[in-house]
Amino acid sequence: EDYNTWQKRGGEGWGWTDVLPYLKNLENYQGKSTADRGHSGELMVQDMRVFNTLPADFIDSGIALGLPQNNDFNTEPDGGVGIGQLNVLKNGRRCSSATAFLKPIATRTNLRIETRALARQILFEGNRACGVEYEKPDGKTERVLCSKEIILCAGSLNSPQLLQLSGIGAAGHLSSLGVQVVHDLPGVGQNLQDHLYLPIKYRLQKGVKSLNTSLRPWKYPVHMIRWLLTGGGPLCMQTSDAYAFVRSRPEEERPDLQIALRSASFSFDENANLTVDKYEGFTLLVYHVRPKSTGSLQITSKDPKVYPEIRANYLSHEDDLTALLNGMHWARKIAGTPPMASRVECEVDPGDSVRDEAAMVDYIREATASVYHPIGTCKMGRDEMSVVDHRLRVRGLEGLRVADASIMPVITAANTNIPTVVI
Repeated sequence: EDYNTWQKRGGEGWGWTDVLPYLKNLENYQGKSTADRGHSGELMVQDMRVFNTLPADFIDSGIALGLPQNNDFNTEPDGGVGIGQLNVLKNGRRCSSATAFLKPIATRTNLRIETRALARQILFEGNRACGVEYEKPDGKTERVLCSKEIILCAGSLNSPQLLQLSGIGAAGHLSSLGVQVVHDLPGVGQNLQDHLYLPIKYRLQKGVKSLNTSLRPWKYPVHMIRWLLTGGGPLCMQTSDAYAFVRSRPEEERPDLQIALRSASFSFDENANLTVDKYEGFTLLVYHVRPKSTGSLQITSKDPKVYPEIRANYLSHEDDLTALLNGMHWARKIAGTPPMASRVECEVDPGDSVRDEAAMVDYIREATASVYHPIGTCKMGRDEMSVVDHRLRVRGLEGLRVADASIMPVITAANTNIPTVVI
């Protein structure tokens, strides 16, 4: 439905049937073969390994609440509860996009990789992109010219920044900063969307194990040796173990909340340093996966080293706050349903005193944080605020495309990593 929505918003050729072959071609799934999974691509995908009983308890509590068990979130419809998957190699190391796609071709003679280089601006001859100016680590400025096309993939924050630095954006704003306008394109930097998460932390009953004990600093050498020798142990897992996808309201056509189990709990000190709690605990994370709030990004200087102004406008749409509020109720229902209920000693944050709606809203506004899934700032479409067309060509210009998460017109109801790889 995410991809079909892109198509309806002007992204011809980006519907589900169009995108599925690319998803399959890039994937090397180590699990059961199905019609919707790929098994010969560059990105390794495997089911998550679990190291305690909490994920199974979480799933059983979700099933007790009427949620269907989902054995593969990539193929089973309508959400439910189950274990997640990871991009991990067989040796327990992360299979990043660089590992999968870039390193195998790094020695090709027609490829030159410049690292630690700051792109300063895109160069133009009239309305045609003809090169890129960048700064090397020693401070020297160099230019690379092109005869065909430039593909900009600097991400949802830096792509609109670089376009604006190059004179592409809202003409009035660029002129006020002394930037020479190449093309008036007011949508650059608009339509910023992101996922938020809300943590709810619990202390476990005595005798019930989480990962807190395993994550004591003096145990790191043992974990490291195990990981190096076998690719296993806590160092090969991600922060969350199991997931439930649910509807915040019955009238929602499809799930708009993700409840994630993290089999550990931790706190931040005044300097934002993370410390694992000394007691055994776990955290439930509430994600609103289909937010309606939108923000913006704009440069405040023509100096590329000056950070742009980012206005996320989180929770500015009333529905987003309502969804997280209902998500809090959902998380508490899971934690309060056997077998999870028999494992819980108490809710630590926000705690039992935060039960009325006003107090819950205050906690949401205080504790909610970004998942770092920014998208949409160079959106694809046909309207006047669209930045690229369905071929990802920057509207009104030649020789320039954008190919990263910034072109998504609407955020995906799941993590944005793989959709970005597809793009």
